[in-house]
Amino acid sequence: ATGRIYNHTRSDNTDEILYVRPTIGIFENLHWKQYSNEFREAFVQNILALAENNSDLDFLVVPHPAGLWTIKHANTLEVPENLNFFNPTRSAGRFITGAELLPHFEKILTTPSTVAVDAAQVAVPVAVIVPNESDFEDYLPLQLLTEIEQIQGYISGHAKEEERRAREFLKAITLQDTDPVLCALRAIFPQHFVPTEHVSVMNERPTMGTA
Repeated sequence: ATGRIYNHTRSDNTDEILYVRPTIGIFENLHWKQYSNEFREAFVQNILALAENNSDLDFLVVPHPAGLWTIKHANTLEVPENLNFFNPTRSAGRFITGAELLPHFEKILTTPSTVAVDAAQVAVPVAVIVPNESDFEDYLPLQLLTEIEQIQGYISGHAKEEERRAREFLKAITLQDTDPVLCALRAIFPQHFVPTEHVSVMNERPTMGTA
């Protein structure tokens, strides 16, 4: 069985993209050259296993619009029916952004990205799938997940606990405007910083293009 690929533009209703059942959003920027092929392969195998093990849930993969990594590889995979893909390609007008999809999800999984900030700001539980925990501590106290057992535990866990983590995460990444180094980075690389009062050094990494 193969999941569907949605090709929606701004004129479409975002509610139609998601099923009536609880839906988990999976955001990826796997095109980023810093990721190893081993991490990409593990990510794909983990989300396939997650969908197969949770037939009562639907999963929607939202790739980075600049990379479309999972869209390009979806046709080579045997995909469960409850695992679907959103293609954010601009085909007409302004396309539906990942940020507009965020409030529709029960929970969110993402590779390291400012999607974690965006999800926390709209109070949607979010966890980060990472190659290793030590290099991504900027995302704490959000859960940093490396194994399928951890990912399943997050999906099965209580949303209230994840909402608490999200609130603490937002507090932790709020920067003081008086920090000269971070202010300089923000001035030089504004496209890598979240366009709100909440800014983090993590945003020096590639963003998911949700804005």
